[in-house]
Amino acid sequence: MRIVLAWLLCLLNGVAIAETPEDFAFGMPLETRGAEALFQVELPQAVYEGVLRADLGDLRVFNASGEAVPHAFLPQPATSREKQQPLRLTFFALRGDAVVGVDALEVRIDRSSGRAVLTMNGRPPLRTATLLGYLIDATAIEQPLQALALELPRSVDNVVTRVRVDASDDLARWSTLVADAPVLRLEAGGQRLEQLLVEFPPRQAKFFRLSWPSAAPALQLAGLAGEPGETVVEAPRQWKQVAGSAVQEHSGEYVFDLGGRFPVDRLRLVLPQANSVASVEVLARTRASDPWRRITANTVYRLGVAGQEVGNPDLPIAPVGERS
Repeated sequence: MRIVLAWLLCLLNGVAIAETPEDFAFGMPLETRGAEALFQVELPQAVYEGVLRADLGDLRVFNASGEAVPHAFLPQPATSREKQQPLRLTFFALRGDAVVGVDALEVRIDRSSGRAVLTMNGRPPLRTATLLGYLIDATAIEQPLQALALELPRSVDNVVTRVRVDASDDLARWSTLVADAPVLRLEAGGQRLEQLLVEFPPRQAKFFRLSWPSAAPALQLAGLAGEPGETVVEAPRQWKQVAGSAVQEHSGEYVFDLGGRFPVDRLRLVLPQANSVASVEVLARTRASDPWRRITANTVYRLGVAGQEVGNPDLPIAPVGERS
């Protein structure tokens, strides 16, 4: 199937006539395969260089028979969120007096021997003491966690309890992330109902602590993983390098012609001289007769540090479609 893509370069003065590819100043073919009802096409640079309207309202799509077909423009999101894989975490049983609870435990982890050794109240935990909770070592994790995924032994069923999750960086001062989260595993009629994910606001900490009310049965764990928070992923962008020309009447002003109506949402400004800093204001307009519209203002730099050059990051702006 062959589809012709074309766009108008002048208005039709409101006359209701059937448009044909011959009515347009420029066109380009699009090759599609299959008999799908919908096709998605990424517009090439040549389209933005030829259109007159920033909303692409002067663009049409025709099929192989020269008939106009419906189309819609879907701006690509600037960012997206990506979920990461859970991370296995090392955890230690916290044992002590059920009357005073887990908050009364003084905990220390010694790694001097090459392995982690847990001591509570100055001595190793007694296996005969009551299981009060778990200390979770997250020192190797360099990103916030937003949930703990609990793994129960396969032989453990009919678990209904509530847990608390605290966070700390020094094992002395703890802050509660979630105070009363449900945990359950129930089986009936061959069906299993589970709630083993404990969620909380994203937090980066060296240690987490999982505990439950002193009157509740101890929660046996076979494994535990931390779920990192979602990461923001920038959409891939196509960059166009544009040289600026100095405005003779106004010192310090430069004009950049983009050569088209591109949907710009990032600017990468590079100063011509090393070890320089400048405060800049960016304005835009479509035609030379239009007034300038302020887009953004910022400080840009190009500095040499320890033999390496450091430049300002890209400047995010609200999407614009002006030519200059």
